Amino acid sequence: CLISYIEENYTQAEIYVRMALKIHEILEEQRGQGYDRNHLGLILLAQGYPVKAREQHQHAMEIRRASGQQALAPDDLAGLIRVSLAQGNTLQAMQYAEEIENNFQVNDAEKSEFPVWIFLSCYQAYKVGGNLPAAKGALEKGYQYLQKQANNIPDEPSRQAFLEQVPWNRALLEAHLLEYRAR
Repeated sequence: CLISYIEENYTQAEIYVRMALKIHEILEEQRGQGYDRNHLGLILLAQGYPVKAREQHQHAMEIRRASGQQALAPDDLAGLIRVSLAQGNTLQAMQYAEEIENNFQVNDAEKSEFPVWIFLSCYQAYKVGGNLPAAKGALEKGYQYLQKQANNIPDEPSRQAFLEQVPWNRALLEAHLLEYRAR
């Protein structure tokens, strides 16, 4: 599903994630259902359905809270940031970013599925909302995290692919470059 999503083949990604969700529902596997609903929210937003996307991210949050998986909530909150920004609700987006920051004070970002994407989402919410110190803080945390991950990749071609071909990694690096050029 995620490869299709990255390749912007949203129809195929939706088919895959709905199949996975059905399996996780049959097995009553809540962790998988949370991931599936989060991924479905990303896909629906990319397809231009923000209301349906919000419903999926909120449902994923409910699953996380009901099953004691609060450490995984930042991925869902980042999805809600994206939906809020798409709907022009900057204040709500910044509130979700603050909720992520609070979560990361208790839970390590490493426990999230997409930490770089989460930091990038927070950066964008704060930047659009005009809270530049918080935006730069989120961007710097994301950059440090990304560099740490990249440094764990032993060969240069794989490291470059990781940094340049994963869309949110590339976007965070571009934002970081622009931010530091502006100084």
